[in-house]
Amino acid sequence: MDIVGQLIAALKISGRAAFTVFSACALCLLAERYQPQLFAGLPIWVMPSLRVAVIFSFVVVVLAGLYWAGDSLATFAREKAKAARRPNNIRRLRKTIASSPLAIKYVLLYSVSQASRRVSAPPDHPVTIHMVDNNLIESDYGDSHTFRITEDAWRAIISLPDFVPTNQTAMRRPFYEGADEERMKLDIPEQYH
Repeated sequence: MDIVGQLIAALKISGRAAFTVFSACALCLLAERYQPQLFAGLPIWVMPSLRVAVIFSFVVVVLAGLYWAGDSLATFAREKAKAARRPNNIRRLRKTIASSPLAIKYVLLYSVSQASRRVSAPPDHPVTIHMVDNNLIESDYGDSHTFRITEDAWRAIISLPDFVPTNQTAMRRPFYEGADEERMKLDIPEQYH
């Protein structure tokens, strides 16, 4: 691992520890400023060492905070970009599903009938490979035979007239774990309400 990677890993791990050291040393320095008699018998090198520890731990805390803020902003930007691309992805996936072989439609229809986004299939089967390549399913739970229909693909599937759901609540359950009824209606096409 390069030096930058090591530094980032250390900042991830040591942010809380550095904050603890910073807090303890700062508290000692404040106590020394307002109650100097508490530190009267200490060797002369203790107070400068506390000052160095405060400065160093403060820098580590600030860097860890900046790293966390940057990571949070990057995650937020990725989610916003994904949400902005969602309508185009759904449109593309609807076309992909419509032009897919019948075997793929059977797999998707079975998932819809079970109201489950989970698909069990051998990873080296041509149907599975085609579905993964077209972003219809993704690997799930580290098991090579278990896949999950992607969120955008699920939205595309339930919006197609070929996959008309018979049980509205069951159709929305896999997509909205614990959501209320009004929230579920927002993303389901009007013809299914």
